Amino acid sequence: MELSSVVVDILKLGLTGLVFLLMYLGFRLLAQEQKKKTPSKELLKRASLFVWQSIAIACLVGAVEVGHRVVDQNTQVPKNLESCLAEIEALNMVSQHGEQTLDSLRAAIRNTWTMCVTPV
Repeated sequence: MELSSVVVDILKLGLTGLVFLLMYLGFRLLAQEQKKKTPSKELLKRASLFVWQSIAIACLVGAVEVGHRVVDQNTQVPKNLESCLAEIEALNMVSQHGEQTLDSLRAAIRNTWTMCVTPV
């Protein structure tokens, strides 16, 4: 498999893939510099800083992913969205006519609320 296609496949993972590549490149840079007989202290210092920044970004990406999952679990779109919209439209029509009693309107609103808003 060609290196460029591997990089593209990793980048398809999004920000997580980018962070992985940054950490890998920092690791490779440190490893190559440490193999030298006299490694450059400045380069080792900068590469080490690069790796720590990548780790910090990885933690941030992880926190964002966890946050997205929590939000997604707590935010649910009703499965019967079309029927909910139709029910709300019917409620709107009924509310404009003076023929309904207050109790019947309350019951209709309660039913719509239970069907469309209450989590399943």
